[in-house]
Amino acid sequence: MNVVSLKNRSAHSLGLLGCVALWFAAICVWYENSASKDGWSQTPLFWMLVLVVAPLSCIAAAVVLLRARRLAAQRLSWLDWCALVAGVLAVSIGGLLVVMVVSSMRGMGIL
Repeated sequence: MNVVSLKNRSAHSLGLLGCVALWFAAICVWYENSASKDGWSQTPLFWMLVLVVAPLSCIAAAVVLLRARRLAAQRLSWLDWCALVAGVLAVSIGGLLVVMVVSSMRGMGIL
């Protein structure tokens, strides 16, 4: 097995983990700003965009990872499993955050 094929096999997993790490940084920025009197609206726009887009990117990256493994007829490695679990966690918490924000907006009469 050559180095090029090893690098290609782990690229999808590392991309998914990078997406989750970026989402985690955005959730930390959001949490840091959620204690202010303005709440979640105090968070900078860039990080709010990352907070919303990263879970969708995690879903796309997970589909690409699973499809690449299936087409190559390879089993998932431990790195793949860790990336998939981290992606599921990011999507789940991101969905919960969206529900909390929408319910907060309904309570304020915005929606």
